[in-house]
Amino acid sequence: MTEIAGRRAQNGVVAVFFAHGLLFASWTAHIPVVKSHIGLDDGMLGVALLGVPAGSLLAVAVSSAVIPRLGSRRLVQVALIGSCLTGPFVGLTGTVWALFAALLV
Repeated sequence: MTEIAGRRAQNGVVAVFFAHGLLFASWTAHIPVVKSHIGLDDGMLGVALLGVPAGSLLAVAVSSAVIPRLGSRRLVQVALIGSCLTGPFVGLTGTVWALFAALLV
């Protein structure tokens, strides 16, 4: 890998982590608002928050099957765009199960 290609790859990784950090920070700052909007108690909020690790496990399973066909670069691009597009749905949910599903995705 040339120095320029290595720098581009490094910048790409930084950009992806930055975007995911912004998405996560915007969600965590609104947890109390979403909790009161839906009317969740602490236990049901915990159930809804299980969508995040469940989605991570599902993403690992899917990505292991998709990476050989698309390559890691294309998969990261598609996943990042998908995360940015689906992120706002977390705040638009009206039930615990819709919140779970939005966090899963």
